[in-house]
Amino acid sequence: MIVIVGLIAVVIALALVVTVFSVIVAVLAASVAVGFAGLTGVAAGMLATAAGEGAGVPEPQLVGTAVGIIVFLMVAALLLRRMFGKRARAAEAFSKMAAVKGRGLNPQTEPAAEPLERDAAVRAAWDRAQRLVPKAALAHVARARGDCAALLDMADGDTFDPGVIDLAALVRRNVPALVQQLEALSRNATRAEQAELAQGLADDLIRLGTAAHPYADQQRQTLRDGLAALRNHVAARTRG
Repeated sequence: MIVIVGLIAVVIALALVVTVFSVIVAVLAASVAVGFAGLTGVAAGMLATAAGEGAGVPEPQLVGTAVGIIVFLMVAALLLRRMFGKRARAAEAFSKMAAVKGRGLNPQTEPAAEPLERDAAVRAAWDRAQRLVPKAALAHVARARGDCAALLDMADGDTFDPGVIDLAALVRRNVPALVQQLEALSRNATRAEQAELAQGLADDLIRLGTAAHPYADQQRQTLRDGLAALRNHVAARTRG
């Protein structure tokens, strides 16, 4: 226990040292930038004063002072903006890198590729449905959508399976109808009623996905088998 506490104390101390060092470096860098800007302003003021005296300008010292102050402010602002802008960009890049690494450690945070149905009405209905269903059911509804999309692709192909054709017609007809009815009922419903309607929609869509899953899985297996056969053919023809 003492060792653990000691390690924690060492880590905290190192973090404090790094933080203090970073602050000191930033202050020193800002001081150098302001000092350089001051020297530049003084030089510009002296040049303006000399130029004013040569041109016979009344009170050339005032002109030189004004020019020096303007140059000082412009140079200081430019240097400080560049300095802290680089720090901000570096911090943003680090945050993005950390976010990407975090997503790599937890693949579930990556958004799943959303299937695109050929039927525009069905696609729009699924899009609206995924905005309406409860968040807890969203992943299940997304899987149901994927299975239904695969089923619709089978029905749009050269299949003669009556089960695929009938279920595809059920999906095309009922998904838009379910969403439309829910939206109409939700307009004058209480929050509790809206939640109940949203859960009912999720349940209905999941049922459709469950019914479509065997056909979709069969299609995926057929595609996998076809790919394996094609790879074996390529391997056989290129074997030296």
